[in-house]
Amino acid sequence: MAVFENKVKPSTPVVMKNLREAGLRVGMITGDNIDTAIAVAYSSGIIRRESEIAEVYKFIPLTGGLGVDYLEAPADLESPRTKTSDVERDRLESDIFSVSDKVGVLGSDDFAQFTKYHNLTRLQPVDLSIAAIELIATRIGVFSRMTPEQKALIVHIQKCYWKQFKNTVGYCGDGANDTIALKEADMGVVLSKVAGAISAPFVSYKNEITCVQDIALEGKAALTTNFDCFRYFCTYSVIQTIGMLVTVSQRTEYADMTYLLLDIFIALMLSYCIGWLQPVKTLNAWLPSCTLLFREYILSIMLNCFYCSVAVYAALEIVFKDPAYKPPIELIGDEKFVDNNTPTFETTVISLVAIQGSIITAVSLTLGNKFKRSFYSSVLFICCFTVLELFTLWLLFYRYLPGSTFATSKVLPSLNVILVYFSS
Repeated sequence: MAVFENKVKPSTPVVMKNLREAGLRVGMITGDNIDTAIAVAYSSGIIRRESEIAEVYKFIPLTGGLGVDYLEAPADLESPRTKTSDVERDRLESDIFSVSDKVGVLGSDDFAQFTKYHNLTRLQPVDLSIAAIELIATRIGVFSRMTPEQKALIVHIQKCYWKQFKNTVGYCGDGANDTIALKEADMGVVLSKVAGAISAPFVSYKNEITCVQDIALEGKAALTTNFDCFRYFCTYSVIQTIGMLVTVSQRTEYADMTYLLLDIFIALMLSYCIGWLQPVKTLNAWLPSCTLLFREYILSIMLNCFYCSVAVYAALEIVFKDPAYKPPIELIGDEKFVDNNTPTFETTVISLVAIQGSIITAVSLTLGNKFKRSFYSSVLFICCFTVLELFTLWLLFYRYLPGSTFATSKVLPSLNVILVYFSS
């Protein structure tokens, strides 16, 4: 006689605990018999040993519903299933399980009779008026001795029920018998590169359930990254447009190199750094916003644009009061529109404020949230930020750079401090 042992991986109970604390409902659909399924459920944390017990259901032919058959306690507690006296069973249930939550368990035969009685199939919508449908979707967490078709039908029932609450149903499997269920689920994750990989949108190279937690973390961070990049480009474009309008009102314009510097060297580098920020390490119950019309997003764009606009006009006022200031017309000696390659006080100071505003905006949008780490956790972001700040200082204090003036060296340091204060 040969005896095989397949222990639960040490990471499985930890992941199950994290998923439950994050507000995800976990369950198990297995081909093993009901006793093995209950034992694995306790070992993996699907049924919490300290506060929950297994409640086994059976099909009731007269009503077409599901009723409680017996309660199954963990191995270290005396189970009323082994008792023959109804009085003794009631006493044990009252003493041991009075403060415990119950997790339903359903076997293949009872589920088959239930689906046949109500004519439930995977190819048609589920009648949610059936009382036991809510029980299957919300109370029963362990399904044992299920065939591939039954697994898919269970996922279909879960989808039809939770769709009314705008929730998503996921399924994780590792074999060919999970192929139909993986395809039926909203999000299928396969733990193998061969068996069910052809039908699952996500394939994990780690043969562990930790991939489900990783997908949840990365998924929330990816959605947040999309909105962060949009907010940055939106804010950056408004800042650049404000600066351009102000320079045009002064009868001058940005230099060609300024456009290239802002659009390529700064914007693309910072957006690349924003996209490389890693998700948080701990899964939480919060959900990212799925719309751009979100109060936090709109306020961040408006406030950053407002602060940079104030900084632009404050810089101009300081420059206008500088004794060395000369209007653009005096620099070229005629009344024509000043060419954009002609260095002026206005284009110099506004360009530097726009550059600094674009940098600080990227920092203010990545100070950290519930789904992504802060900018200072990324070595790439820190290096990029340092290079851009050093480059800005070089533009600020290099007196003989074309387009620079001595007056700006007295103005911009204080403006940089103002921008950092407002953005933070």
